[in-house]
Amino acid sequence: MAITFSKTISELKILNAYNNNVVEFASDNVLDATKCNINIGGLDFEITPISNVFRFNYKEVISSLINTNNFEDTSFPNATLEIDNSLNGSWLVTYTITFSDLSTEQTTQTYVFLKSVEQIGNVSNRLLANQNLFSDKNITIFNGYPFDIGRYSNGNLILSTSKKTQTITSTATNTERLFFLDYQTGFKTRVVADGGETINNPCAVYEVGNDFLSEGYNTVNIGSEVFTINVKDVNCGGTYLKWFNIDKGAWGYWLFNPIYKEKTTVKTLDTFNVDFESIDNTYTTELVTARSPTKTRELNALSLSEDEMLQIKSILVSPRVEMYNGSYGDAVTTASWQTVKIKSASQILVNNKNPLIDFNLTIEINQYTNA
Repeated sequence: MAITFSKTISELKILNAYNNNVVEFASDNVLDATKCNINIGGLDFEITPISNVFRFNYKEVISSLINTNNFEDTSFPNATLEIDNSLNGSWLVTYTITFSDLSTEQTTQTYVFLKSVEQIGNVSNRLLANQNLFSDKNITIFNGYPFDIGRYSNGNLILSTSKKTQTITSTATNTERLFFLDYQTGFKTRVVADGGETINNPCAVYEVGNDFLSEGYNTVNIGSEVFTINVKDVNCGGTYLKWFNIDKGAWGYWLFNPIYKEKTTVKTLDTFNVDFESIDNTYTTELVTARSPTKTRELNALSLSEDEMLQIKSILVSPRVEMYNGSYGDAVTTASWQTVKIKSASQILVNNKNPLIDFNLTIEINQYTNA
């Protein structure tokens, strides 16, 4: 006797936690099935059959199990490759069918889920190992600011450009984040030589002799995939945002222009009456208990290519957006980011012969009050 699946989900590919993942199964036992117990992550779910066929959707269960940190980023670039298993989860699932005579039958399957969602008609072919989570192959990054490409790996990674080849050791099956730029020195203030004198210069492009990427376009091999990475010189300025790219199950980044508009609006939450004295002893009739300020910043990114717009637009549906608080070239720590809200966004095609796009974004920055 055996349990057979008429609808399955893959054990060989990474699954999306926020899409429906439906299984249908039954036993070829001649006895009637009365229930099935599904154990996943230490949790038991009991379902009943319709005409001896069971059906179960993993979406609700997995979306709760995989997101225990509200999409918080706890991985910081102290090395080229950092392990970040908050992006994925692997679960052994045990199916136990009970029959009318109380006998049981059991089978197990193992599923790997990524903290991601995909749209109809845009499904990627993700295998379980050595897969970069960035499907965009033309990527823009900004000199002096952190950026990473997520990947799911079970072995060493070969990273190469025309200048250098680097083998990065990875022995376990994990979700990894490959951090750029200047992977040999991290993002600490760069030390350069100037006329024989050693000085700290956070705007230096790279430490002398350690340049892995150059300004402009670079062809980069990450495992078996080829990326074009455009490194932009940004002259030490701008508002840098990162966001959880729910489509890819990894993080996205962009440096917005240094010129922006910032506005604070204030709303009175409550007041109380103090008008109890004669007019010659009265200086006010009511006092404010608390006010609620709303601070917004209007950002823009000008003359984006179609590839750059494709890279940036996922911020609109991100469940978590963060603003960089560090200075250009700083080491990245837990204090480097603060969460912000997306208030509005728009995009304008500025030239339909050579399509370039202006992207405008308004964010709300949290502020404490006495409320």
